[in-house]
Amino acid sequence: MREVLLSVFGVDPWKLAAILFALTTGAATFVALGNDDGPASRAELPRTENGEHLALARADLIHQIRRASVGTADEQALLDELKATENPTRVARILDHLGYVGTDRAVADIVPLINDRRRGVAGAAMDALGHIGGTSATDALIDAVYEGRRHLGPLAARALADVEDPRGMSTLERIARDRNSRLRYEAIAALGESGRPEAVDVLCELTDTASPRVADVAISALAQTGQPDADEFLEGLARHGEGHLRATALANLPNTDDGEILDMLVEMLETGTSEDASAAAYALSQSDSPEALGALQGCAFTASARAQAACVGSLATYGGAEAAATLRDVFTSGDQGAMYAAAQAIGAIGDAASISFLTEQWRGGDMAKRQAALSALQGIGGGDVEAVMLEIADDGSSNDARMALDYLLQTGNEEAFARVVDLVEGGSGQEAIYGLHMLAGLGTPEARNVLKDMAQNGSQQMRVEAIRSLTMGSVDDDTLALLEGCIESGRPQEVEVAAWALAQSGDDDARMMLIDLTRSDNPMIVTSGLSALSQMAGDDADAALAEVAENGDAQVRAYALSILGQRSSPEALRVVTAALSDEDGSVAQTAAMTLVQMGSDEAREALVNVVHDGEPTVRASAIRSLAQAGPDYADLLIEVSGDAEPTVRAAAMGALGAVGTDESVTVLLGGARDDNAEVRGMAIATLAMSVGADERIADAVITAVGDEEPAVVERAIWACSNLGEQAYSALFDRLYDRRSSDSIRRSAAMTLQRMGAPLESDDRTLIAELLGG
Repeated sequence: MREVLLSVFGVDPWKLAAILFALTTGAATFVALGNDDGPASRAELPRTENGEHLALARADLIHQIRRASVGTADEQALLDELKATENPTRVARILDHLGYVGTDRAVADIVPLINDRRRGVAGAAMDALGHIGGTSATDALIDAVYEGRRHLGPLAARALADVEDPRGMSTLERIARDRNSRLRYEAIAALGESGRPEAVDVLCELTDTASPRVADVAISALAQTGQPDADEFLEGLARHGEGHLRATALANLPNTDDGEILDMLVEMLETGTSEDASAAAYALSQSDSPEALGALQGCAFTASARAQAACVGSLATYGGAEAAATLRDVFTSGDQGAMYAAAQAIGAIGDAASISFLTEQWRGGDMAKRQAALSALQGIGGGDVEAVMLEIADDGSSNDARMALDYLLQTGNEEAFARVVDLVEGGSGQEAIYGLHMLAGLGTPEARNVLKDMAQNGSQQMRVEAIRSLTMGSVDDDTLALLEGCIESGRPQEVEVAAWALAQSGDDDARMMLIDLTRSDNPMIVTSGLSALSQMAGDDADAALAEVAENGDAQVRAYALSILGQRSSPEALRVVTAALSDEDGSVAQTAAMTLVQMGSDEAREALVNVVHDGEPTVRASAIRSLAQAGPDYADLLIEVSGDAEPTVRAAAMGALGAVGTDESVTVLLGGARDDNAEVRGMAIATLAMSVGADERIADAVITAVGDEEPAVVERAIWACSNLGEQAYSALFDRLYDRRSSDSIRRSAAMTLQRMGAPLESDDRTLIAELLGG
């Protein structure tokens, strides 16, 4: 029997009996051997009669007995197993044991595990070093604080609080005082967790700081130490402190049942700021006093919004029938914010009465109450809630039913799964599509099987949505085969979704299928293939893009060129450059724009070559594209502004607007007097962007209002908007010129109105006639 107990507990049973006797004498709770979990705050644990925290005494006793109960032979066995074990959970458990039984000779094997990336191992190694202590363990922890990976610092700081070496505490104190340390808050918390008397002075000092957060963390750490001096300091701060410090101290006092402290908490709850009231509400929730409950009940209806929410949440923490009744009253009679807070608090209680109340509120409340009740029910969970959710799925609004079904699916409710399948297979429209999305989010094999069936047998819309839902995650072999079938179907919408999913898979067979799509006779399918190939690398993908760019119809050629512009291969540059001479002007223009986007010196050189030698329309496209490349090509644009071809000159006039030099303005003013109307119109339109900056520009625009070409006149009229009263005369002339088209006269009328020109009765009559009112 003794051997069995020894194998189970790792401790001699007679020593175990002694431990149990020591721990249960005068204790309210029993902490089992090897259990690392405990209360969040030592301040919440029971104390001995002289005020010492019983939990600290128990922890020290456990540590001493566990260290004494295993000899050096067991330490070596653990070290041997540590070297042979790969499972991270087991490694962490061995490290936990070594922390209690290890000696200095174990440190060399533990230190390398500080940098282990397996989950939980690094933290367990730090804890073990902290328990072992000693010079070498402390050295390793200090190095980890200052030089380790970012996430290791907090773990090392916590472990330093356990070492006996004085350098551990001095390091934490130094970091706690360092305003620039990224570990300042962790060091402060570690000082509190150490429970050592020497930590108290440092923490008291840190409460007197300009940083509210540092003060808050220091006060919380003081409560953690369990030292009488710390408790005395907190009580003094609670009675005589100011503002936020006082509230935080009150919230961290270990004994909230003291009458004087309760009075202070109630006062702060009723009259303090929102933050102070929140802290006071939390502290009151830790008290068993009826006065604390009464204060929370009253302020749950009357406090500020934030404090009210804190009171409501604290009532749930306080618990009991009276608190629950108050929460129900707040839900039914409070404003919407308080109602939602009360619903969550009722959900936190989570008993049968809470479920019943929330269910009734969903059945009979208004929309806001139904939504609050539904949200709270989801937080409770359990079989009773699932029954209510099934009722909501049947009788609720569309939105409520969706929420209920989605919740039930996540819980694995088979009845809900069957309902969603029926909705998907027998429904149509948005409800069925939403069901598809719920199944996709579920991600189980059964859900994916339904999606696969719909992708093959549903309506066109459902097939497309099912394919899209199937490919939200990883693409397995079955899904890949299904996508191949979609591609073979030739239905454009399905092909588009399937092609994109195939591209994301990165599969070699998928790339070949996409290349085949680019050879289809259907331009929509070709475009889908091109779009998907744009996501994939490889020479064969580049070759397919080039083939379409050279041989497809005009729209497809242009799209292929824009994709090739994202490639940097010499072949892509060759194809795009050749497309500058494409017989379709839109394709040539796309090629010119693509060369600019490619951004290489070779691409821009190709554009410059075309500007000097090529068809007029191609040269014009190249000029417009060079304008996007910045002022580096200003001299070239000015040079071609005098070209013999009007189309080229007009393109230069449009491009010069991006240059903005005095010389470019002079050239544009000359263009405004060009013999060709297209050139004049483009020059005026470009000058309009700078109108008002130069009197010469204003003169040119006003002169153009009297031009013989309607297109030039229209541009000049709109450019007058920024000229002011100097343009009125020219605009009124056009307004009353019966030989001008109605379109020009309407443009003049609208411009005069927009400018706020002074109008006579006849002017207003004519403008109303032209503008239809």
